[in-house]
Amino acid sequence: MSSNKILFITHLAIGDFIYMQPYFKKLAKTNPDFKIDICVDESRCKPFILFKKQPKINSVIDWIKNLEYFNEIFQIPYDKKAFNQFVDNCKEEKYKKVISLGTIRSHRYNYFARQISADGFVIGIKSKQEKYNKLLNLTLRANKPNHHVTELYADWFEKIFNLKLTKEEIFPTIDIPLKWLQEIKEKFFYTKNVKSIFINSFASNAKRSWPIKNVLTLISNLNKNPLFLSSKFIINIPPENNKLVNELTEKLQKNVILFTANKNFFELPAMVANCSFVISVETSTMHIAQALKIPQIALMRSKSPDWKPYTIDENRIIFAPDNKKIKDISIEEVEKKLKDYFHE
Repeated sequence: MSSNKILFITHLAIGDFIYMQPYFKKLAKTNPDFKIDICVDESRCKPFILFKKQPKINSVIDWIKNLEYFNEIFQIPYDKKAFNQFVDNCKEEKYKKVISLGTIRSHRYNYFARQISADGFVIGIKSKQEKYNKLLNLTLRANKPNHHVTELYADWFEKIFNLKLTKEEIFPTIDIPLKWLQEIKEKFFYTKNVKSIFINSFASNAKRSWPIKNVLTLISNLNKNPLFLSSKFIINIPPENNKLVNELTEKLQKNVILFTANKNFFELPAMVANCSFVISVETSTMHIAQALKIPQIALMRSKSPDWKPYTIDENRIIFAPDNKKIKDISIEEVEKKLKDYFHE
């Protein structure tokens, strides 16, 4: 076995990787002899029976492929036969160390990791099923209550590699290729000196979404305020909601644009980077804004403080009241926060 060849197995949403990326960066920088492979599972280890076709490619893969930290990047196939072949191919790599960072259905990831490396050093997240924990040489905690998620990742990488990051190193960054910055700027930002406010009210989970009717009302209210004269409002529409584009187009005011990132991961960061301000529910957009140091208002549930944007000013977060859903955040509260910011 090659002692410097490592395989990471994980499910990665954009938010996960925004805060995990600095640790991979430091690991590669301090261990240039390491060959770091990463295997991304978009299914989060759900049973094969749920998949009739390969899921849509997760855009975070576009980002990972643009980095220099990784030797090989794999995506788990969702056909049973193809999956078995994939495992056999991984076995041939004879990894000395296999590390599973899957916190959802962690017992399945632990079993998968041991399948790949029967004799190697296998590390995984502690599950509630002890028989799968016995497959591991080292167990990691699944969460760290009352702490930001970056502190959980810090614990993982310190325990595995004795790797420690400074506060400055932990702060997330996204290096956007010039190609995407220019493309977005030419398409949407041809008018200079315009206040551009990006609004993302959609999340994959309805509990984390803010109604689109609230967004339209908010914009209508702001357009009546002198603070927002000559402002441009950009509404983010997820690719899977394309039907909504047709429904909204006739209702939009002249200074409102609909935006959908459907080509590449870097479209969304490039858009955010070109904006003056962001309003976002608790999804990847708020983390992207923080990484790019774009001022924002984050709409969150009180149950998820560990996923607030890293080092964000608490005054820039509106938590849903009394453990309710994000839809219960009032238009008036968002409007007031925005006005307060632009009065500063």
